[in-house]
Amino acid sequence: MDRVDLDALEGQAKALMAPASYAFAACGADDEVSLAENTAAWRALRLRPRVLRDVTTIDTSTIVLGQRMPTPLMIAPTGRHKLFHPQGERATARGAALAAVPYVMASNSNVLIEDVAAERESAPQWFQLYYWPNRGEVEALIDRLAANGFAALVLTVDAPAPGWSPRAAREQLAERRKLGCCGDEVLQTKPTH
Repeated sequence: MDRVDLDALEGQAKALMAPASYAFAACGADDEVSLAENTAAWRALRLRPRVLRDVTTIDTSTIVLGQRMPTPLMIAPTGRHKLFHPQGERATARGAALAAVPYVMASNSNVLIEDVAAERESAPQWFQLYYWPNRGEVEALIDRLAANGFAALVLTVDAPAPGWSPRAAREQLAERRKLGCCGDEVLQTKPTH
């Protein structure tokens, strides 16, 4: 795969993935206005080179929640990684650990919390939490996260109702259910003909 041209990488991923898996990853909500605006905003960013500076020693580290990180980067919460890779969030956590960046595990992950925690090494692991109506379930989940060394909760507060995506709705997932992190696991593979 081409790891230089990110636009080409997206096209190659689309060719390899099941249509429903690709739609889950690529779509935005409703008319995808925010998706288009976000893409345009990223493309509008410009690096401003500074010349004639000593770059023999560069420190990209920063401090987040009292812990020094090698870079100001982290893996944001996204779920259902088994739609894209057989090891799901385990592979994502392993990659984050190799880069020594925090991994924020999503509530709708396909992999058990304990399996993701096993990939930590010295990298921080956080958890994205939706505060469900059943307080007892939420407290039990938080206890489980603490027991597995998750260092922070990332509380999602901007989802009072499930999102709607016409594009994803047209590409229904073929589901195979199995208990995952906090609910059902959805696996999708590209159909073979």
